[in-house]
Amino acid sequence: MSVMNLITTHLVMKTNILIWLTLMVSFGTLGQDCESSLEEARRAYYDGRFDEVISLLQPCSESENRSVRSDALELMAKAEILTGRDSTSDFHVAGLLEADPLYKYSRSELQSFKEIVDSYSINRKWSLGLRSGAVMPNIVITQYHSYASSALEPSSYETQVGFSGTLEGRYFLMPFLALSGGLQYQSLTYQFSELQLEAQEARVNDHMEYVGLPLQAELSLPIGSWHVEGGLGWQFQWLARSSGELSLFPIEGEIPTGLDAPAKVGTVDLTPWKNTWNHSFIAHLIVERRIGLYAVGLGTYYQGGQSNITNDDERWHDLEATHEYGYLPDDFTLSAWTIELSVRRYFFTPKKNVK
Repeated sequence: MSVMNLITTHLVMKTNILIWLTLMVSFGTLGQDCESSLEEARRAYYDGRFDEVISLLQPCSESENRSVRSDALELMAKAEILTGRDSTSDFHVAGLLEADPLYKYSRSELQSFKEIVDSYSINRKWSLGLRSGAVMPNIVITQYHSYASSALEPSSYETQVGFSGTLEGRYFLMPFLALSGGLQYQSLTYQFSELQLEAQEARVNDHMEYVGLPLQAELSLPIGSWHVEGGLGWQFQWLARSSGELSLFPIEGEIPTGLDAPAKVGTVDLTPWKNTWNHSFIAHLIVERRIGLYAVGLGTYYQGGQSNITNDDERWHDLEATHEYGYLPDDFTLSAWTIELSVRRYFFTPKKNVK
């Protein structure tokens, strides 16, 4: 039985390898056939055999290779013009501009061909991009929870520069109006101090990691090869991870603690009590430079809204966690400015200009 299994496995592997080789050879042959067809079609074009040009290049006009497809469609469009079939030529020009949105004709081209190309505008249809940068958060606690009877609200806050990264996609409803959505990751850390817990003063460091879903409406103003873009929207955030670190300092003149130095409590995982979703208002302004089908930009993003770490009362009945980490903010306002670099890849579509 094992021998039969080995034979069957061997035959399946050989079959898969043969299929793969056949596909590779067929794709390679198709590319070579189109190259030779293009050379032959160019000779036919200059000899005045325009119908032959069209028949030779018809298979190549649907090639997966954009360069081959655009070369074939360009020659077919000019051949159609010279045979008096302008409407068919128009169709091939549209395909040419879709395959190569950056296409530029030479001055020596047929005037009719140049007019058909000029009758189209190339519009952005959608884009994919990646942006990342530094987050400068501002956090103000509006509600907190503590087991200490004499707990006071913290009098000072300090935030550290965090990190933000976003994978985004945009769809253009109009050349200047787009809807965007994405997936964002943010890492934030803040510290608050001068917080009194019984006979001790506490300093708390909290670290939060968010996963967000930003949704925006955007307006884009082209200025040559530059774009100035602004957007407004809403962001839904999920607190993926939260951890806290507490340091306690004895206060002179109060109840003795027996501590000669700050007692630093180890990191406590707060994730089990995190609240699932939060939300923020977002806005952005970005300036980008187009480079071919791509664009690089520099922008600033703002977000602001009410957030919280936990709203689960059971968190306060967990004695071990409560005595390890005696203070936890429940609700806070989170606002942040982000400076980001972006890289985008645009996808274009030709559109016939209305006379």
